[in-house]
Amino acid sequence: MSEEHPEIPIFPLHAVLFPHSRLQLHIFEPRYRQMVSNCIASGGYFGVALIRLGEESGEHAEPYLVGTLVRIVDVHSYTDGRFDINVLAVSRFRIRKLDETMPYMTAQIETLEELPAQNEDEVEILAKECRQLCENLIRHQLRVAEMDIDVRFPDGPEGLSYSIANLLDFTLLQKQAFLEMTDTAVRLNAMHEYLSDLNIPNESEPKRLRAVDLRDWVSVN
Repeated sequence: MSEEHPEIPIFPLHAVLFPHSRLQLHIFEPRYRQMVSNCIASGGYFGVALIRLGEESGEHAEPYLVGTLVRIVDVHSYTDGRFDINVLAVSRFRIRKLDETMPYMTAQIETLEELPAQNEDEVEILAKECRQLCENLIRHQLRVAEMDIDVRFPDGPEGLSYSIANLLDFTLLQKQAFLEMTDTAVRLNAMHEYLSDLNIPNESEPKRLRAVDLRDWVSVN
């Protein structure tokens, strides 16, 4: 294995995780209990990838080739060997070569880099509009629930696009497409179109929001 393509454990899931977001996992299968134990001993990193074919437990699962590197930030272990872990998504990767000789899948990966913006001013304006649209939508949803909040998003356009993709009610395939995009402007344009359609929701039937962990993006006063 070369340093250019480091090898990491791969955890296939029916979930798409974006950089800066968090995910809680209950680890009960022996192969993934071994994976988590090995990860903790070696620094706590592994990869999460959306399942293309198969299931999360019991059977072989084929992952999409673009996933997210995560770091274990909190662990609770049980006497029977199970774990509850909290992971933080760090960066995106592309799988170069899969290895299924171990009880759990591993892969040689390369970092998936974002392309430089062709027009930074335009991207900043687009990000500002997306931020405002999303903040308005979130405030509306929580106003219905009589909650007072401050909305907090990452400062940069790339991080903002990840947080919006993580927060809104996109399908897994839509989320995977956003994860695989390497152009922030393209990702934000898709977000802007979606948010523009949702910006004036029906008061009696508010649009649903979903988040892997809403605490990452808003703070309750």
